[in-house]
Amino acid sequence: MRANANQYGITMPMSFKDKRSYIAMVATKLFIENGYHQTSTRDISRAAGMTVGNMYNYISKKENLLYLILIRYHQRLKKILFDSKVLAYEDPIQSLKQFVSNFINNKKEFKDEMMMINCESRFMSKEDLAVLRAGEIEEIQKLEKIVCAGVRLGVFKVKDSYFAAAMIIYQLSIVAMKGWIFEGKYSAEDIIDELLEDYILKTIGC
Repeated sequence: MRANANQYGITMPMSFKDKRSYIAMVATKLFIENGYHQTSTRDISRAAGMTVGNMYNYISKKENLLYLILIRYHQRLKKILFDSKVLAYEDPIQSLKQFVSNFINNKKEFKDEMMMINCESRFMSKEDLAVLRAGEIEEIQKLEKIVCAGVRLGVFKVKDSYFAAAMIIYQLSIVAMKGWIFEGKYSAEDIIDELLEDYILKTIGC
């Protein structure tokens, strides 16, 4: 059984765990539109279609929502980036190409969240930031395994596999967040995507 959808068209689930995720989804929309500090818990509860008191049955404070948003974002991104196709290839070049393609194909969906997270993560507690950074390092380490495989086979030419993996993720992320720097220079986003993929693959030695 599910409740009515809210103003963002997100359907409210009934289970406790899913409702926490639902509130985080609504808060994400508001934080992107108005900023973290400009959004009150009352704004979030109203947009979610529940009272403030009811919302506090699922979160203890607004800071919890920012943490839930960040964790949810990384879980979704990790599932997309390291899907079965990436892990299925024996050829590290094909695995890396699939990884880059996955990121590029999904960057529109995540662009606003990436920008919001980059701006608002400074308001997280030290404990929550530590969890977030551990998740980011885990993503780099997974990509590092692909890079290491390529180095062993002699198809990737990098001095440090971890650094190379970190820079690949950074370059993909920064283009998603800083796409405005290409406005007026390139007529279509797919041109930028093609150039980015070509740059990353050539930089690593493909």
